[in-house]
Amino acid sequence: QLARLLSPEEKANAFVREEVEGEVQTENKLLKASNTLEDALNKVADDLTDEQIDKFTEMILDLRDKVKAEKK
Repeated sequence: QLARLLSPEEKANAFVREEVEGEVQTENKLLKASNTLEDALNKVADDLTDEQIDKFTEMILDLRDKVKAEKK
């Protein structure tokens, strides 16, 4: 019912705000995932092969690249 009381400009502003907040949340989730992977990798690095470390590192960098791409 509140939506019916909003002017078209207010509705547009609310929509844009939701979209921007959604992007920020997505960026935060991607950064958190990359940080979690990095922390896990640091804890077990001595038990992994170089190939396994490279795969984890690639995943971390891919997540961070997605965040950078979303900011452009």
